[in-house]
Amino acid sequence: MSSAEQLQGCQSEVLELKRTANTLEIELQAQQTLTESLECTVAETEAQYSTQLAQMQCLIDSVEHQLAEIRCDLERQNQEYQVLLDVRARLECEINTYRGLLESEDCSLPEDQRSKAAKPPENSYLYKGWKGNPVLNVAGD
Repeated sequence: MSSAEQLQGCQSEVLELKRTANTLEIELQAQQTLTESLECTVAETEAQYSTQLAQMQCLIDSVEHQLAEIRCDLERQNQEYQVLLDVRARLECEINTYRGLLESEDCSLPEDQRSKAAKPPENSYLYKGWKGNPVLNVAGD
């Protein structure tokens, strides 16, 4: 092989290597652009999820606050209910005491006074109950 042929072979090899280098440079730039684009997409997605997470946390905080209020209300209502049950029990006891007193007085009254005691005066209020459940009624109804 002559030196001219060797020179031409080396020049063509250099030219081919330059083309390969250019192709690789273009591919590198494309990959860098794709990487930057994907990094931007990841950043946007993280920002969106961060915003959604903050909104959900606010919602959770609100629901937890409402739940705490409901529990306090429930506890207050339960205490009021217990007080009312106590009042009811005391009133039932008092009613039974009065009923017993009235029945014992009714038995000790002479016959002519029992009929007067059995009839309540007009515009008075009586407790009439079925199975011990008192109901407030106006006499004469």
